[in-house]
Amino acid sequence: MSRLHRLATLPGALSAIFAITLLAGLLSPGLASAETMFTITGHGYGHGIGMSQYGACSLAARGWSYSDILCHYYQGTTVGSLGYTAGSNAETVMRVALEKSDVSDAWWTVRANEGELWISWDGMREGQYLKIPCGLSYTFFVENGQINGRDQNRDRWQVFTGASWVQVWERDTSQPHGSGLVQVIDPSGPFSRSNILYPGSIRFDRSTVSASLYARNYVYMEDYVRCVVPRESPASWPVESLKAQAVAARSYAYISRKPSSSYDVYCTTSSQVYNGWGAWTAAGGNERHSDDSDVDPAVAATSAQVVKHGSSVIQTFFFSTSGGYTESISNVWPGATQQPYYTAVPDPWEHEAGSSRHSWGPYVYSATQVRDKLIAAGIPSTRLPTIITQMKVLKRGISGRVMELQIVGLGGSYTLSGSTDMNRVRNALCMSKDTWFYVDAITGRVSGDSRYETAVEFSQSFSSSSSVVIANGARYADALTASGLAGALDAPILLTRTDAVPDEVLAEIKRLGATRVYVVGGPTVVGAGAIADLAGLPSVGSAGVERIYGSDRYETGLRIAERIKQIKGASYSGTAIVVSGERLADAMAAAPWAYRADTAVILVRADGVPSFSKEAVTAVGATWAQVVGGTSVIPDAVKASLGVTCKRVAGGADRYETASQLAEYIVSFAGFKWDTVHVASGESLVDALAGSSFAARNSGPMLFARQYSLPSTSSGQLTAHKTAVDAVWMLGGPTALNNVVEADIERSRE
Repeated sequence: MSRLHRLATLPGALSAIFAITLLAGLLSPGLASAETMFTITGHGYGHGIGMSQYGACSLAARGWSYSDILCHYYQGTTVGSLGYTAGSNAETVMRVALEKSDVSDAWWTVRANEGELWISWDGMREGQYLKIPCGLSYTFFVENGQINGRDQNRDRWQVFTGASWVQVWERDTSQPHGSGLVQVIDPSGPFSRSNILYPGSIRFDRSTVSASLYARNYVYMEDYVRCVVPRESPASWPVESLKAQAVAARSYAYISRKPSSSYDVYCTTSSQVYNGWGAWTAAGGNERHSDDSDVDPAVAATSAQVVKHGSSVIQTFFFSTSGGYTESISNVWPGATQQPYYTAVPDPWEHEAGSSRHSWGPYVYSATQVRDKLIAAGIPSTRLPTIITQMKVLKRGISGRVMELQIVGLGGSYTLSGSTDMNRVRNALCMSKDTWFYVDAITGRVSGDSRYETAVEFSQSFSSSSSVVIANGARYADALTASGLAGALDAPILLTRTDAVPDEVLAEIKRLGATRVYVVGGPTVVGAGAIADLAGLPSVGSAGVERIYGSDRYETGLRIAERIKQIKGASYSGTAIVVSGERLADAMAAAPWAYRADTAVILVRADGVPSFSKEAVTAVGATWAQVVGGTSVIPDAVKASLGVTCKRVAGGADRYETASQLAEYIVSFAGFKWDTVHVASGESLVDALAGSSFAARNSGPMLFARQYSLPSTSSGQLTAHKTAVDAVWMLGGPTALNNVVEADIERSRE
């Protein structure tokens, strides 16, 4: 049986890392040999606290309501109300700084385009408004310590003697609060663009230290939220995610009010992005920002609603992309008080929303580049070695975000920690994306968009194959024993639906050039439609499809054992692997071993050995058997009744410990090696079945993980053998194995 070297079939992220690192060496041999090179990969975009916007999109797409989304990300909360009616004078007013960092400018020019521009100022007499005609621009500036104003024709020159502020708005009684839109002609807002239109009023506060003015937009809450939501979440996203964004934006704004300050929030991501209502153009006049009106129904449907913990509104932090798991606030901002609603939570389907930052990298740097970038980002040179030789993660948060990073080299070792240091590291080495990163990660992932596509990815380690084994991707009990058959054929295991073979699977069979398809399972498992699809392949035809099945999984196991014996003939090993036919996990853990050994898998029950299974032992001529599973699933009495010499080679307290023990055994006695390890879901299992060929051809053992964690029995093996482990492959997508499993894998060697 041919075996591929593991680096010959590097899929996904690790192949890119390997290729880029190799390319760096080829292009700069002197640099690569003289300096340590570092590869940075990671997940997420943002601080990681609270609601992931792409995660909210994915949850809404799966039918979650906005309140369910919010209560997921902010644990222990409810959705309540601020108590006002939109459009009433009781509605909360927000004060937004219109310069990125609330800096003051020498002058500001404004205009009203659909009504008069009204001006008020402190110290004015009651009713003493200054009114500027519609369409006439008006500029404010400071001269001789006083705020001045003049129109574009310099006809209406006004000195606002003694005033510390002036305030302007478009008087439009058709609007809910009697005001329309003010055009700020000078660059303003988060993108420093000209001619932005703002609802409400603009107040210009005189600086106390220079001849300049600060600009702040006084805007009613619902107008503010209406302008924020499309800047934070695309208006095309599912409406429930837009509602969640509206409530989160409103809650964040409400709790950010600062009565003792001259403004409440920034217009940038330092608070939340606010770019006004629209923009004025010479061609179209006042125009709403593109597609912004699409969010209006979501904002209106959640009017005045906020997130509360008990009776208190909370500050609803949110960010772009979690990478699959959010983070607890105290792990990101160590000085912050941990609250139940700032606890790390899983983001199980975020990857489905299409964020390009769910996973990112690799970024490859030389040691000199690392040092230069860290210094440029604000890390003092005195806190870095002269020559960096190693970067070691000392501590991670729940999600995998880095909390402490040790920099080692000539001149000693230095530890970077805390939010300031970690933000600088993020900016320097992670393209400002996230602190969830790895240095020279050994973990890769083999996956597709579905279990069927994932099986195809495993199959792509074959350049060609004359045969394939097909099993049902949803009802795979009949396929428990299929790995030995696939091994005897040196063939991949592909998956099908009951009534039809997915197009990507048919395309893979064509690519392989297969002429023979072995279908495992009866007509109720793999139906006539699927058989017709397979027979319709020109290279296969009806004669090339062979169905192997029995009345139940035990008879199917017998028929597969008989077929293995026919294929191997006198070269059959004379052994068998015995697993439970009632609990599927142990069979999946043994699948790579059965594949590599071309060995029949015998299924038993806890109450005895079915007659079909006894026949299977006889059919292959087994003289001894190796039992995988603890005494609770395969009691000693059952083992003894097999009629051949048996040895229990693995039998832990659960499937994770059993897989761990089996990994130890097959490395010691079956030709497997620790240099390449495979991790599959111990819960969904189907990727372990399809991935058995990939693991076997890599001669690497398989460990099991839960969706959101790597059990101690699995991580313990990685730690115990970390000097031998060169690569770990996660088998399956983020829904089966969340990215936090990768973090646990990397922790095992850090």
